[in-house]
Amino acid sequence: MNAPIIIFTYNRIQNLRKLILSLSKNPETKNSKIYIFLDGPKTQKDKLKTDEIYMYLKNIKISRSLKIFYRKKNLGSAKNILQGINYVSDRETKFIVLEEDLVISNKFLYFCNQMLNLYKNKKKVWHINGWFFDNLKSKDKFFFSTHMSCWGWATWSDRWKKFKKINKKQIYFNITKKFREEFDFLSAGSCVGLLLNYKKRINTWAVYWYYSIFSSKGITITPFKTLVLNTGFKYNSENTKINYYKKHKILKHAIRFDLRFKEPIPDIKILRKINSVYLKKNIFLKNFIRIKEFFHKLY
Repeated sequence: MNAPIIIFTYNRIQNLRKLILSLSKNPETKNSKIYIFLDGPKTQKDKLKTDEIYMYLKNIKISRSLKIFYRKKNLGSAKNILQGINYVSDRETKFIVLEEDLVISNKFLYFCNQMLNLYKNKKKVWHINGWFFDNLKSKDKFFFSTHMSCWGWATWSDRWKKFKKINKKQIYFNITKKFREEFDFLSAGSCVGLLLNYKKRINTWAVYWYYSIFSSKGITITPFKTLVLNTGFKYNSENTKINYYKKHKILKHAIRFDLRFKEPIPDIKILRKINSVYLKKNIFLKNFIRIKEFFHKLY
């Protein structure tokens, strides 16, 4: 049985149309439940955009089961996403999550559903990534690590219920050099994001999910070839302002063969090679993070 799909949207209809088009090219979509959470408008002018999206969503015919939740007021991205996922996880055992600024491969749902079925009883596997920073050559189709991406992903409700935030009355982490190195492994800037949220200077959700996985010694699954692109890089975007992956692309045959089970054990040698490529491709991002650290005086 296909996992339900959760879509979060706000006011970017052009991005949303691209997502829906790419979703329609996945044969699994027709027989998947779809929950769409449309955040409410901030202003009357904004309402014109959200109303347009609502009317557009009411008329799409991509699934036999589609529910639209149009928020009465603006919750903001983080709250809309957390409340939406919690709603679905209370009713479903597994789910796939997408946001309006993503475009997916026609193999994305196949990959997510196969991984959800293969690893449902392996409780140390917490999260399935759809996005990867490059398209690397490998005999394998996917690898295990602790790296978490929120750009197109899937999980099980029993894992999601272990999600936890960090507040100043309950300090769950100790910022050491070792922690920073391990937490930023294949995920540059995650430690900065964790601290900025903890100090209430920003309000995002994904870094807390990553921390929940990391602190529980959970494992994630990532394809060697990306199945997702992010189209939402704009200066006025809430989170994704700078595009570090302009040459990023989805290959037509990202997954050519059947996906089979293998024991969920991260291969340290392979991960170090992947991280070396990742760091070379993200020099600008690393410098941007250093500026953030200095500006906010986090350490």
